[in-house]
Amino acid sequence: MSSIKKSEILGHCGKAVATGGHSPNLVKLQIPLTGPGSVIYTFCTGCGNYHELDQKSAAEYAVLAGTELPNNVLSWYFQTALCDCCDGTDPSISLESIGTK
Repeated sequence: MSSIKKSEILGHCGKAVATGGHSPNLVKLQIPLTGPGSVIYTFCTGCGNYHELDQKSAAEYAVLAGTELPNNVLSWYFQTALCDCCDGTDPSISLESIGTK
């Protein structure tokens, strides 16, 4: 029996390169969340990807950002410099206003 690696059959996809300097599209952050249980967006300045967080994850991000989770999270988003999709190394997280109140 030959030893075929899974990557030889399915291919391999690495993480996106975190080039940094990406800015969020504030209009996109106002689009209604679609994930089940999603309450707030997060944007990665490392790779430019948007993600949605549930209540538990949002509370954890708030602790890491050193802030409280606002009552009306629809006017806010978390900004990171790394995410699960990229190879960023800066662990900073901040809570940012979308600019609409």
